[in-house]
This record gives sequence, structure tokens and C-alpha cells, in this order.
Amino acid sequence: MKKIIFCDIDGTLIKGLSKISYHNLLAFKKFMDAGGKVVLSTGRSSSSIRGVIAQIEKFTKHKLEYVICSTGGYIYDFLGATTITHPISNFNSRKIYEYCRKKRIWFWGYNEEANRRFAVFASNIWFGSITRMFKNIRTLMVKKTTDLTCFKIITLSLSKKKINILSSWIKQEFNSQINVTHQNPMMLELNAVGVSKGKAIKYILNQLNIEPGDAVAIGNGVNDIEAFNAVGLSFAVNTRNKTVFSQANHHYSYYRDAVYDAINEHILDLETKNH
Repeated sequence: MKKIIFCDIDGTLIKGLSKISYHNLLAFKKFMDAGGKVVLSTGRSSSSIRGVIAQIEKFTKHKLEYVICSTGGYIYDFLGATTITHPISNFNSRKIYEYCRKKRIWFWGYNEEANRRFAVFASNIWFGSITRMFKNIRTLMVKKTTDLTCFKIITLSLSKKKINILSSWIKQEFNSQINVTHQNPMMLELNAVGVSKGKAIKYILNQLNIEPGDAVAIGNGVNDIEAFNAVGLSFAVNTRNKTVFSQANHHYSYYRDAVYDAINEHILDLETKNH
């Protein structure tokens, strides 16, 4: 049996504000009862996943040891009660914000102050309403913070052209200091260079002395590709992205109970499955 599962949240484990399904929780419990470890690996901020963590820990009766947030920009180590962060500097974050403000591109930033206040920093009220609708967290206006050092930045526009121009500008302006991921044609996900779910997974595997071949990744987005490449077994769930699909070992066209099916069909041994 594999030793550790790295699982994405949105579109993989749940959708929007929905709760984790009974079967997905049951699969986690069986895996953890057998000695396996589960690590949430998400693009969300740490403050927005506390409810998800609580659901898993209450149902499984096991404590999570690590969580990966902000696509690897923020790792929480529950064992050592420490955080490992790789942020975009305040100067660079503000430069990106000012560009987005002038070009009317929505900006959404995760930083330490936002984590403490169960919030994110957004460039306008409309974009802030999305965070309340889907992430159940508060929205703060960027102009109200003095330190915009961000673990991750999301930019969004209804214009694909604006997003492509922004991507080119970032790559030219910051000389490879910023990692740019096209989550979809209208959205960019920005991290400090070298930051990814894959790098975070490698860090945790090293800390726990687990070989990549004993690890599993389950996800649905472009930011999960490096996670797939960092482990021995991978599952793409509920994705239409051909690149994401091609990088995974197995595929499920749906999201509800897909995590259960992946664990039950491919990860648990027969004895554990029937327990």
C-alpha cells in the first residue's frame, strides 16, 4: 500500500462550499487507519481550509501532519507547529497590483495578514464577492494594507487578451522572479519562482523520509501537474484540460466520490479495503 496521499481540494475533493462526501471521508479513514498519511494540497489560503481539515480530522479520528496552501507558497507543519513560506516580495506584489489596477484586471492576494484575519486582499468589491461565495472568507481591500508580501496572487479578466499581455509583461518585467501558471484562459496564478505543489511535496516527502514511489497525488488543475510528476501514482479528476489529463496515470471524469474510487480501486490493499 502507498504511504501518503496529496489531495487537491476544489474540483477534486469538493466543489464550492459543499462538504466532503461520506465516501471520500471513508476512504481517507481506511487509508489512515492502515497507517497512511493524507496531506491537503491546495491553491487556497490556510485560513480558508480550516473547515475542510476539521471535517477530515473529526471523521477519521486522525490529525493531519502537513497541509500545502497557496500552491506551495505556504506549507504548515503541524508536527513542528511551524510554517514554511516562499512569498512574492511586497515590492513585486505591489507592482503587479498597480499594473492590474490600471489595466482593470482583478487582483486577489494571499498574505500573512489575510491569513490571520480569515480573509484575502482583493482589488475591488466585485471580485471580493467571489471569495465570500466560494471560499467563505472575508475580503479586504489592497489599499488598506501596508505589507502586500503574498504567498500567491490570482489575476482574473474577462478578456483573454488582457491576461496574455499581463503574462508577457510579468515575464519580462520580473526576469523570471515570478512563476506564472495559466489556470485557464482568463486567470493567472502567480507564485515566487521555484514554488509549486510539486516542490512542496518533495519537501514533505524528504521530511517524512518517504520515497516518491510511495506517494500519490490527486488533482484536477494545471497547478497539479508538478504534483503528479513528484509522485509515483497520480489521478486526474473532473478535468477537461488535455495537458492535466495526459500527465496523470489514471483518470476520473467526475469529482464526487472520485477520491473514494481512486483510493478504493488503486491504493488500498484487499485486506484494508474489506476492513
